Amino acid sequence: MNISPHFTLAEATITSQRNPATGQRYDNQPDNDQDLATIRRTADKMEAIRELFGNRPVIVNSWYRNTEVNKAVGGVPDSQHKLGEAVDFNIKGLSHDDVVSYLRGKMVELGIDQLILEPTWVHVSFRTSRAGGVPRNQYLDLSKRG
Repeated sequence: MNISPHFTLAEATITSQRNPATGQRYDNQPDNDQDLATIRRTADKMEAIRELFGNRPVIVNSWYRNTEVNKAVGGVPDSQHKLGEAVDFNIKGLSHDDVVSYLRGKMVELGIDQLILEPTWVHVSFRTSRAGGVPRNQYLDLSKRG
């Protein structure tokens, strides 16, 4: 099911996490309709990011985590991934540094709450009214950790 012109619900809910008891991947469907609505709003924001980079494909590593998956990955209870507000991604053909350098100048315009340069992807989040509504416009460089 498409949630925007270039993103599907399957992309937004993909997880590699497996239930240790069964070995099966967790079912990472949204916990409720409010989460689905937030995922759709985030997809609209990701469409804007995609356009900024000439409509290059956005490769999603992690987006939404329902309660069960969030717990399995050790996520904090108030994780923006759990709300559907955060996406860890790469843009095909571009370095993480290039993506972050460009997006840093567009944080206010795009309504970015957090922009994080991670070792293997870029993390971006957008605050909805569920999480206080006002973006922090926070940038972190965690690329050297680990």
